[in-house]
Amino acid sequence: LIVTAIVSGIIIDSFSELRASLTEREHSIKNTCFVCGLDRDVLELRGSGFQKHVDEEHNMWHYVYFIAYLASKDPTLLNGQEVYALEMIRAKDVRLFPIRRARCVQESEDEVREQGEKLEAKMDELTKLVRGLSARVDASWRVLAQLQGRARGDKPRVLAQLQ
Repeated sequence: LIVTAIVSGIIIDSFSELRASLTEREHSIKNTCFVCGLDRDVLELRGSGFQKHVDEEHNMWHYVYFIAYLASKDPTLLNGQEVYALEMIRAKDVRLFPIRRARCVQESEDEVREQGEKLEAKMDELTKLVRGLSARVDASWRVLAQLQGRARGDKPRVLAQLQ
């Protein structure tokens, strides 16, 4: 009786671990690009959208068909890019695949960088403008102080303030 309870406990634990593993795998399949490994959140926020990305930009079947095409094509008819790709595949070199990279995310980052550079240029212009205005305001205050000094006849004190 005790042995039966222990065995049934082990079976129940094993099934719960399998269920958790299956749930984790399903979550990964639904929320991670198979080709590049980027998460749904990244592609939704900085890319073209997760579904468009996995359906059009990184469709895993396109990669499978390309590899099958290279394997079935007569090696003498391969062009330079195909030879290069086939050699990388045979050498199991994963640099052929865009791991943790996607053009849509890169383009988004480039746009952000470009906008940042434009903002920096505008900030530089505004800084120069504010400095110029500040110098003009200071000059206006000096002229005003001189005029007030002349009106009072207190030139020595005004000159001391100006220096």
